[in-house]
Amino acid sequence: MIHTHKSLTISFLAVSIFILGLSADLVCAQTKNAGTAETPRPDDPLLSRYLRFGRLTTEDGLSSDQTYHVAQDSYGFMWFATADGLSRYDASSVKVYRHDPDDRSSLSHNTVRAMFLDKSDNLWLGTYGGGLNQYEREKDAFIRYQHDPDDPHSLSSNMVRSVYKDRNGTIWVGTAKGLNKLGRESRRFNHYRHDPANPNSLSHNLVWSILEDSAGVLWVGTEDGLNRFDPKTEQFIRYRHNPDDPASLSHNTVRAIYEDRSGILWLSTPRGLTKFNRDKTRFIRYLHDTADPQTLSNNPVTWVYEDRAGRLWVSTWGGGLNRFDRKTETFTHYRHDPADSYSLGADTVFQIYEDHQGMFWIASVGGISIIDGRAKPFQHYRSISRLPNTLSHNVVRALHAGRAGVVWVGTSGGGLNKFDRQTEVFTHYRHDSADPNSLSNDTVRAIYEDRMGLIWVGTSKRGLNRFDPNTERFTHFRHDPANHRSISKGSIMGINEDRTGTLWISTWGGGLNAFDRDSGQFTRYQHDTVDPQTLSNNQVICVFEDQAGVLWIGTMGGLNRFNRKTQTFTRYKHVATDPQSLVHDSVTCIHEDRTGTLWLGTIGGLDKFDRKNDQFTHFTTANGLPSELIWGILEDKQGRLWLSTGNGLSRLDPRTDSFRNYDVNDGLQSNTFLNFSAYSKSQDGEMFFGGSDGFNAFYPDQIMDNSQPPPVLITDFQLANKPVPIGADSVLQKSILETKNLVLSYRDRVFSFELAVLNYRAPQQNRYRYRMEGFEKDWNEVDRTRRFATYTNLDPGEYVFRAIGANNDGIWNEEGAAIKITIIPPWWETMWFRISMVVAAIGLFAGGFRWRIGAVEARNRELEDQVQRMTQIKRIRAERDRILEVSQDMICIAGTDGYFKYLNPAWEKNLGYTGEELQSEKFLNFVHPDDRDKTMWEFESLAAGNRTVDFENRYIHRDGSFRLFSWKATPLPEEKRVYAVGRDITERKQMEISLHASRKKAEALAAKLITSQEAGSARLARELHDDIIQRLAFLKIEVDKLGMIDPSLPEPEGDKLRHIARDIGVLSSDIHSISRRLHPISLEILGLVRSIETECQKFMELNEIPVTWDLNGTVKDPSKEISLCAYRILQEGLRNIVRHAKATGVHVTLAKKNDILHLLIKDNGIGFDPASEGVKAGLGIASMTERARLLQGSLSIESRPGKGTAIQLAVPLESR
Repeated sequence: MIHTHKSLTISFLAVSIFILGLSADLVCAQTKNAGTAETPRPDDPLLSRYLRFGRLTTEDGLSSDQTYHVAQDSYGFMWFATADGLSRYDASSVKVYRHDPDDRSSLSHNTVRAMFLDKSDNLWLGTYGGGLNQYEREKDAFIRYQHDPDDPHSLSSNMVRSVYKDRNGTIWVGTAKGLNKLGRESRRFNHYRHDPANPNSLSHNLVWSILEDSAGVLWVGTEDGLNRFDPKTEQFIRYRHNPDDPASLSHNTVRAIYEDRSGILWLSTPRGLTKFNRDKTRFIRYLHDTADPQTLSNNPVTWVYEDRAGRLWVSTWGGGLNRFDRKTETFTHYRHDPADSYSLGADTVFQIYEDHQGMFWIASVGGISIIDGRAKPFQHYRSISRLPNTLSHNVVRALHAGRAGVVWVGTSGGGLNKFDRQTEVFTHYRHDSADPNSLSNDTVRAIYEDRMGLIWVGTSKRGLNRFDPNTERFTHFRHDPANHRSISKGSIMGINEDRTGTLWISTWGGGLNAFDRDSGQFTRYQHDTVDPQTLSNNQVICVFEDQAGVLWIGTMGGLNRFNRKTQTFTRYKHVATDPQSLVHDSVTCIHEDRTGTLWLGTIGGLDKFDRKNDQFTHFTTANGLPSELIWGILEDKQGRLWLSTGNGLSRLDPRTDSFRNYDVNDGLQSNTFLNFSAYSKSQDGEMFFGGSDGFNAFYPDQIMDNSQPPPVLITDFQLANKPVPIGADSVLQKSILETKNLVLSYRDRVFSFELAVLNYRAPQQNRYRYRMEGFEKDWNEVDRTRRFATYTNLDPGEYVFRAIGANNDGIWNEEGAAIKITIIPPWWETMWFRISMVVAAIGLFAGGFRWRIGAVEARNRELEDQVQRMTQIKRIRAERDRILEVSQDMICIAGTDGYFKYLNPAWEKNLGYTGEELQSEKFLNFVHPDDRDKTMWEFESLAAGNRTVDFENRYIHRDGSFRLFSWKATPLPEEKRVYAVGRDITERKQMEISLHASRKKAEALAAKLITSQEAGSARLARELHDDIIQRLAFLKIEVDKLGMIDPSLPEPEGDKLRHIARDIGVLSSDIHSISRRLHPISLEILGLVRSIETECQKFMELNEIPVTWDLNGTVKDPSKEISLCAYRILQEGLRNIVRHAKATGVHVTLAKKNDILHLLIKDNGIGFDPASEGVKAGLGIASMTERARLLQGSLSIESRPGKGTAIQLAVPLESR
């Protein structure tokens, strides 16, 4: 039911004329018919008004439809900041990150209003209430930076509206309370706030946007003006709106700043788009004008972006998306249309982002809208209710590419459309019952432009129309039962003009009609059941004239060849017994290619017709066609055939007989194309195909495959179908994305990987292959709905899991992703065990002969032993039963159905229930309600073949109390049973709790004792210093005075007086030393480092033992507690050296490493055995250890007799 394509007929006719050398007049006529000028090719599909937006919403897994920002990391993941968490998209699924109040490494707040991906691939997130977050990719976790009222260097506010990293690596954060600069090393914030008294301060504390321009100047948009920041003076220059100056900023609220490649700044404000010329300090405004549809769609502007091709995009609040033409200074609008599923997702748009593939991601309150800037340019024209002059109806059944860039479109219910290809404007022609010169019917099935420029329109049931484009009037030709020279039927299926100028009209049920335009009369050719040389069927779909002038007619009853001289038809029909006959009798379209081969579309496939031998070659879905319903055939400049089908578009290369299929994911209007005339080709080769949702226009040479191999990642790892956490005690030490090696136990019987192919262009067509090298040789190929690989019960050994992926056009990334897997065997499968088994086997073999010799003797003894064995077996069974009866442990056998099969008496003793009661119900009914889920998970693991060791849960006693049990269990999957032993640990747990509390009390008492000791020592030191030492000093002065007053004293008395004065001085010095040891006041005055130096120097002076020290790299100001701890341990260590070590040298080291303070005291003395209890008590090691423990530190002692001693203290500097 398809008419022959007219422009193809004319094109082939022109070629035929040229080759055969027909008359020049006819050649001229054909040239005129082709049109006088070609329409400029639309090489940039993004300049069209008819952009086709894809969508990503909460229905696809997005955490919220209200999305604010988009970013793509180096892996290729797409990140979306939303009102309800952070979303990561991998072209197949979305992973959502949300705030967890019990997890400090989770997102700090769910409302993510700002996002910035720096050049180091660090993702920075600004939340509205939770401060700043930095995503740690290796840990798949977040670092938080939040406001702390007690820390002046913390973030100034948790309300973050913008984040930016400049070229120096500085992070700038815009908040509701000023601008913040994060130090790269210190991780401390410097604040810049508005100061009403300082005109060079920030103009307002609410910071909306931050940008560093190409010259390195930092621009800050606030609630009250634009600011330029001078980093040298740390001052701001303000730019504000002046109502009296039209060249000033259009509005003081600057929500976004963008610099284009020419250096122009574009500012987003609530009152339009503003262009800032910095050289002239002049602002140019672009505002919405309701009277001008080419102005900005709405004044509140939210974002500006210049794409890689130089197009400028502007998003608005409530006005959708705009494309700004900087040459004409006009805007093209793209809005949300509820009736158009390919329209923008919402009219409030927050950001425009271009990814690595050239795709555009538009964040809005309606989710993410996607434009593929490099997609196959199947331009999709459709009806858009909000736009004037679009297609009148989406069901397109007829197309004809006419002259001067006009395409005529026939619809089912929307009448005739004239489409101006250059302006993309549709003019509608509809039936008007009050106008006899209007279209006869709004359902149009065939269109043809003849050599005189008249448009012929075939309708459903209302006949043929002739349309004069100059007068825009329709003339009707209808079926008249009383006039056999009228058209034979009202339903027109196809129109074609042959080389003589005769119009051939295909009708549904009325046969074929030849129209003589001079007489205005029709000649009918119809089926006659008694005449085999008549038309084979009256339901005529298409008419085609080949290069030789032969007329071919496709009907619902076979193919016909018309002999104009004899006025007879030759029929070609399907014969079930002849495989080389027509594939199906319903012929929908006919095409002759450049080689002269005739191609036929049918509802049973495609046929290539060998006219010499009257044989047909068939192409069906078995050969690669997407459908056997062929509605149209067009040929491109390379000789390839494009077929519209019942399931998409197909391209056939006749040289290789290979098909390349396209579907709705490639940009087609839908997968349903319509019969019978909805296809056409323009003079410059542009093709048009119509269907149930509009029509597509494209140039075949622009339809290119996506040649970029996609990134392939392993995105998740699970054990026993459960996610594996990241941590030091986990199989995953870091994110699976960063993991290259996995070490598993033989107990890890079931593990899975999740795969991702990060190709976002028609991602539904992505393909995956994976295999476990060392286990399988062939690849497993799946689509994106089955991108999981699960392996069970792999033997211990070395494996490599490898995955590769293909993009939407079948281009494979052959390198892909890989993880090395090591499965550790059980001990009985290790090499040493196998060697021992071999040795044992050899021994058994060597002893086999001797055993054989003794077999006869053994048989004789066997009967004697049998009685003894039976007796022993009975005794063992009795002992076993006795053990089960007297055992205090609860022993049971449970079936995988959840019921107990055997219980020993300990169950009744421990729980109070009888065995019958316990076996009458599922065992989970006796488990504490809070423990049932974990008990069920453990039981499922047992049922899967895994053993249980030290599993704890609570059971309900008959009296209502609860008892805690520890379980060991072994499964026997083949018997569907589990053997388990449980021990009542209720009292033990209570004792552990009590013991823990006692230990805590003892530690607190020790801390209090040391604190009291230090306080007492300080008090005594002050008394010695302030009282005794002062009084001794005064006494010495008085004694000295006596010697000076009376120098005539006899020599013995004078000497004695001088000795007394000297002894008083020595006593005063000793007491001063005691005071210093009791309370080292130098710590408070000199600090730890100088105090250690002083102590070492005095040690050398007093004991004449050389001391060296290394105090480089130490922390300058440790806390008082840490300083005192280190100093006391140093004192104790030096005292021990004097008393016991007999050392000739001492070395002291004080250093900081990874925020840990390390003190090392090392001598070369005689050493000792640290394991000796007497030594520990005598050296005060317990006191030093307790001091370190109180500060969450550690003390270690390494010593051997004759090898010296080393005492090492390690204390975290954050301890307080």
